[in-house]
Amino acid sequence: MDYDDPSSLNAALQRKDVVISTLGRPAFHHQELLGQAAKAAGVKLFVPSEFGNPTEGREDSWFAQKNAARQKLKDMGMPYLLVYNGPFSDFVFNPHMGWDLPGGKVQISGKGDTPISFTYRRDIGRFLAHILTELPPEELAWKTLRIESDRTTMNKIAAEYERRSGKKLEVTHRSLEEMREAVRNSPLDVSETLRLDWELGGGTAGTPEQLDNKLWPEFNPTSAVDVLLKRDGYL
Repeated sequence: MDYDDPSSLNAALQRKDVVISTLGRPAFHHQELLGQAAKAAGVKLFVPSEFGNPTEGREDSWFAQKNAARQKLKDMGMPYLLVYNGPFSDFVFNPHMGWDLPGGKVQISGKGDTPISFTYRRDIGRFLAHILTELPPEELAWKTLRIESDRTTMNKIAAEYERRSGKKLEVTHRSLEEMREAVRNSPLDVSETLRLDWELGGGTAGTPEQLDNKLWPEFNPTSAVDVLLKRDGYL
């Protein structure tokens, strides 16, 4: 399948009911063509590459790109299902994001007390597979799913990791002004933009009342700290 060739995309999507896009930033420009091909092929539901912070109405940085892509799907009449889940617990805790757990050093952006929805990527896949097999595409069209593995803070994760692993962490903090300055200097830096957004309250999938975890009572997702402890060999 050639993402630059509409005819190739159209052929690949024939007789498909649902298309799930997981295109990352370097390939995100292909999503419009993928949506057009899905529409032409008679696909019933398109799941765009959201899977993070809510982006509806956002006009800043990476969020604006996702908001614009969603609007294009709406304009072409391609029914979509949005999935919001906050940051990936099995991806964001790395040295680039300030979490050098093997080295015992953690730099938290901001005070670290803001609640954030963390979701294990495996849990996202499980939940989406369940919903798409339990409900017909027509019932999911133009809807938003908000899920999370758990809602906690950066400080609580660091403290719980220390307690359960027995490993002492050197925890430091970046000030809010340092974060804002970094975003002003590099407005398209995804990691800086995300960390600032999380500290300012944009990292939750929605309010507790809006969460859709209840649609699957047996969901039983994995907490963020359990993901880290298992990754690092403590579970």
